[in-house]
Amino acid sequence: MLKSFTVKNGRLVRTNVKSKGKPQWIHLDHAKSPDYQELSEFGISKSDFNLALNPDQRSRMASRGKYKLIFLNIPEINSNEILTLGIFLTGKTMITIHKKTCKIVTKIANSSENLNDSEHAIFIQVLEELNELFFERSNKLDEEIDKIEELIHKNSSRDLIKDFSKIRKNLIFLNKALNENREIINQLSHHSEKFKFTKLEQFELSELHMEIIQIGDTIKIYREIIGSAIEIYNSRLSLNIGKVVQRLTIVGSFILLPTLIASIYGMNFKIDSGPWNMPELYWQYGYPFSIALMIGSVAVTYFYFKRKNWL
Repeated sequence: MLKSFTVKNGRLVRTNVKSKGKPQWIHLDHAKSPDYQELSEFGISKSDFNLALNPDQRSRMASRGKYKLIFLNIPEINSNEILTLGIFLTGKTMITIHKKTCKIVTKIANSSENLNDSEHAIFIQVLEELNELFFERSNKLDEEIDKIEELIHKNSSRDLIKDFSKIRKNLIFLNKALNENREIINQLSHHSEKFKFTKLEQFELSELHMEIIQIGDTIKIYREIIGSAIEIYNSRLSLNIGKVVQRLTIVGSFILLPTLIASIYGMNFKIDSGPWNMPELYWQYGYPFSIALMIGSVAVTYFYFKRKNWL
């Protein structure tokens, strides 16, 4: 869907692309290759247009004579995708291209104030909103980390490790995308004369660069928190396994002595072979005695473990 805006009284106003006077900003949502025809009059090459649609396109910038080409990473808030926002600065009109619905367009259109009627002013606004998207995405991951940390203290389900791995992977990709954008903004600051940025716009770019560094530091902290949480999870898992082994050992100890006694009295001997050949077999209370001996061995084991605080 093609949207065009012009600046009136410091605010963005929707306008028609074919109306008199070129708009300061044209945005194309859900862009596809056939949509190129709508933007061909602005001198954008079809190859550059298709590059903006490439999901694997990395952040980069280039000069094409009639326009400046900038590709930036844009995170999806409700998914783990990192998509590309294609930006073309033609001198009078900024053109942006996105494969899905770009929320920053509506946000800028509804909230922008005191804008200059130049593509650079709108471009700076887009960069600010991109930073805000990274900040929102990192905050959402922080909320997911908090939920998982609460679950750690309630149970040690093996499914938690999958959640940890998923969040850690998302943080890695988010940090990678942010670093690529940081490099682009850094290059824009160093080549401000080529882009003809004003002193104010140069200052705003340096501020944006600092914001990206701060967001990157926040993501780094979240990665460290995830690492600590995984260590706690592994410790709890090891502790639970140790408790299970302890219980099995105690149960085995209770069974050991009665089993030994039963095994001894279960051996086959000739009754008349001598006085040491299991005399209990002649005794009237031999069977109750063996049962009592088994129960006594269990009782002795129990009180011994209790005294050692193993139970």
